[in-house]
Amino acid sequence: MDKLKYTCKFNASNKLSDKGELSDATKIRDKEIIRQFITFAMKHRKIMQFYLDETGVYHAQHRLLMEISRNPNASQTDIARSMDVSTATIAVSLKKLEKGGYIKKEMDEGDNRLNQITITDKGNKVVEQSKQIFDSIDRKVFEGFTEAEKISLLALLQKLNSNLIKMEDEIKIKKERT
Repeated sequence: MDKLKYTCKFNASNKLSDKGELSDATKIRDKEIIRQFITFAMKHRKIMQFYLDETGVYHAQHRLLMEISRNPNASQTDIARSMDVSTATIAVSLKKLEKGGYIKKEMDEGDNRLNQITITDKGNKVVEQSKQIFDSIDRKVFEGFTEAEKISLLALLQKLNSNLIKMEDEIKIKKERT
């Protein structure tokens, strides 16, 4: 709590010095913001994993099962792209989910090269249990927040993510040049 009070005392402006550099206070504040994001992400993942372990599905397979439930007609390639992983990774996880009885793969009637992936009753139970876990954790995470604070936070996070997307694009361009 003392650290939070300390970081909130910084001047809200990001003024540059005569040399075009950020002030030391701004640099410290920026680092503290990033540190808080990292801490939040680690704690959130740890808490989420604790409760999701109760479903009996490992993290990677769980994420895939939830993606299939959101996009029931997606191909393996679409899912891989959406999850930002390789199609080989998806194939391995699908086999594990199928072996566990969470999904069923059947040959697509219109195209024998494609598999139709459906979630079984057992898989749907995990999806529903997971949604309840997500809702419960979300409620607790945002306890004490007003709607206005949530809207402001969302706008700020979207701005940060936009900056990261620009950086990813820069990296892609650099990789293409080499």
